[in-house]
Amino acid sequence: MNRLTMFAALTLLLLTAACAADETNTENNANTSMDDMQTAEQNAGDVTNTNDNNSEDQMGDEQNDNGQDMNDGSNDMPDDMSDNTDDDQLPDDGLDSVCDSDSQGTAVGDRALPFTLPQCDGTPFELDAQCGVKATNLILFTGWCPNCRDTIEDVIPARLSNFSTDFEPVLVITQTNSFGEKPNAGFCQQIVETYNIDYPVLYDADGFFEDNYGTGAGNDTQFVLDEDLIIQYRAYRPSDSEVDGIIQGLL
Repeated sequence: MNRLTMFAALTLLLLTAACAADETNTENNANTSMDDMQTAEQNAGDVTNTNDNNSEDQMGDEQNDNGQDMNDGSNDMPDDMSDNTDDDQLPDDGLDSVCDSDSQGTAVGDRALPFTLPQCDGTPFELDAQCGVKATNLILFTGWCPNCRDTIEDVIPARLSNFSTDFEPVLVITQTNSFGEKPNAGFCQQIVETYNIDYPVLYDADGFFEDNYGTGAGNDTQFVLDEDLIIQYRAYRPSDSEVDGIIQGLL
């Protein structure tokens, strides 16, 4: 082998070694680049996860804080609002009505003094049963009183005809045809049949009205009570038109 051939062979060998080295470096560089990219992606993922976790934690904290604020707000509700329950919507059946009031009397403006008197057949009649009736006309009657007879014969039938069903008369017999004589069930029934009365008729055999309402004999005296049994009118020998006006005003 001459020198030229050896030089060529040596040159070729060097070129081959150089190419091999370049390929190794290129591969190493490529591997390094891939490693760098993976590392970068991993770091980016860590940052993203960290941010997401921080965001979720922050949102959770904000929700907790908002929930706490709402709870605190409900706890700070005024007592008068939190206590506004069915007590304000449903009326008590006890002493809410004036009809059940302990304040009683016999003068205009008073809640009428309650009483229980027998009807002609002996059935007890309680004044409290009139609670809720818009106008109750309480008429005291004696058999010897001409005005009393005119009232139950003419005036009361006219009122029953003119006024609605929210008006109710109640007749109380305090004496018979003889002055000072107390009535009984027989006399009571006689008055009902004589005047064809179909509303409550009571007899006061023990002088309740004379003793408690101060009506004396009880002849020709009238009361008008409203739906709460408040006395709106009381008079001895009343004016029929005046009584009618009071009743009309209550209906």
